[in-house]
Amino acid sequence: MAIAATITLSSEEKSQLERNVCRRKTPVRLQERSRIILLAAEGLTNGAIAEALGVSHNKVGRWRNRYEKNRHEGIEKDRPRGNNQGGKSSAAQATLRSRVIEMTMNPPANNSTHWSTRGMAKVLSVSDRFVRRVWKSCGFKPHLLKQFKISHDPDF
Repeated sequence: MAIAATITLSSEEKSQLERNVCRRKTPVRLQERSRIILLAAEGLTNGAIAEALGVSHNKVGRWRNRYEKNRHEGIEKDRPRGNNQGGKSSAAQATLRSRVIEMTMNPPANNSTHWSTRGMAKVLSVSDRFVRRVWKSCGFKPHLLKQFKISHDPDF
């Protein structure tokens, strides 16, 4: 069983957390997290804090550990979510973005008139949302052609 992080507060930290709890303009999430830390500083267990505040003991443990590591900054904001934490600036993302742009400029191999987001995503093994974001950032609209194309349909 994991041992809960021991929280000891300086007078400034305690007054900051108490202000978070009392101020009406403080976000509800920060108020709850501040209450968790104040109760943890009093020596209560995660289970007792969870029962007193009506939250899960996992949530209490999470915020207790984050406060121990990063102090007040650890409970102020949530961590970023999502798969791509590298963002547009990572080398792999830049390479993939250039592949999407290159493929958009060339017609698809299956005799289609233009690429679709799902079709290109399938070929590149990425999500169609990624292709859509690249097209939007570049201003591409492959479905809106500026010229007339003759259909391949024999009954046309």
